[in-house]
Order: sequence, then structure tokens, then C-alpha cells
Amino acid sequence: MVVKMQMLIGYEDAQKVLSSYYSKLWGVITDSWNEYHNLPSWFLAVQSKRGRATSVNDIIVSKAKSLELDDDKIKPMTINDMFCLLISTDAGVFAFKFKKLSADGHSRSVSTMQLMQFKNQDEIEGMERAHHLEIGYVLNDNEDEISAINIVCPSGMKGIYWKAEVTPHGIANSEAELFEFEDKAHTESGFKVIRKDIEDNNEATGTN
Repeated sequence: MVVKMQMLIGYEDAQKVLSSYYSKLWGVITDSWNEYHNLPSWFLAVQSKRGRATSVNDIIVSKAKSLELDDDKIKPMTINDMFCLLISTDAGVFAFKFKKLSADGHSRSVSTMQLMQFKNQDEIEGMERAHHLEIGYVLNDNEDEISAINIVCPSGMKGIYWKAEVTPHGIANSEAELFEFEDKAHTESGFKVIRKDIEDNNEATGTN
């Protein structure tokens, strides 16, 4: 089965039009994490890891929705319980999903047709055509502090086209990663390509 990846976009093209939004997106996530930890101690004490992730995400969604008040290019949207923040740019519309991420850029969600469409970069009924990205926090080993905030461009349910760390001042680290991409190999000029189906010490380099 061929994955169409209709709206897949390269890192450099995305970076050109999204750079002015990074501080806002970073602020939404970090402020939400801090606000959660200011909740009553009795509430925090009974939270499971899953409950914490849900509570933090609820705060993130609330703060993300408020961004449209200052920018008419930002539009929050919820389709079948999936919240996305849409940002209109010269390179098209970007749909951001806010998630807790693992260090290698993966998120956990119940598999649905809508989720498959999002990760496969296919059109989603009820949403305008958009480049699909995930943005989320990565926790440290003790899971008590945020170690990074990353943007991920998915290329299938288990594939990542590229990911980058977001800071208040822009992008700190970026890399293209290709693994389990079912269509054809894509490369980004100037970015390291790390294939997950080979040993860590066998790294390929992106070509033009």
C-alpha cells in the first residue's frame, strides 16, 4: 500500500514561515506545565502519569485557543475530539497537534482513521488542507521537568520525516529522520538522516 503523503513538507520550507510563531508555541507549553504544578498539592499527589498528561494537555488546549485573539492567522479547531491549532502561512496552512512526546519524537494515541490521516499527511474531512505537525514536551528521566519541546513532522503511523527542538528564540537542534516510510525515501539537504532500521553507528547523510 502506497502512502500518498499529500501534504508532507520539508524542514527548511516549514522553518521559513513558522519561525515567528515558535516563541508563542513554546510559551503555551511551558506556561501550561508550570500552571499545572501550581495546582493544589492534594490534587497533584493523586495524579497518575496518564492523568497528569491529560490535565497538562487540557491547560495547553485552553492557552492555545487564546492565541487567535492576537493573530487572525491562527485558528483553533476541534474535529471528533481532536484539537488542532491551524496557522495560515505563505507556504499553506499548518495544523499543530499538542502532545507529550518521547525523546525520539513519538506520541501515544488511540489509533483511529482520523489519526492515520493526520500522521499520513492526508486530508481530513472537515479540515482545510494542511501540513500536519505535532508539537510537544519531552520529560527528563525522572519525568518531573521538561527537558525539551519538539516539533515533529510525521510521515506515517511510525515514521518521522523531521523533528526539531523549539526554544523561545527559535530552533535549537534539528534533524531529518527516515524510518518505516512506506512510500519512497526522502532526504533533506544538509540534515543528518538517522535510519531507525539499522544500528545507531550506521548513520546516513542527507543528499541533495
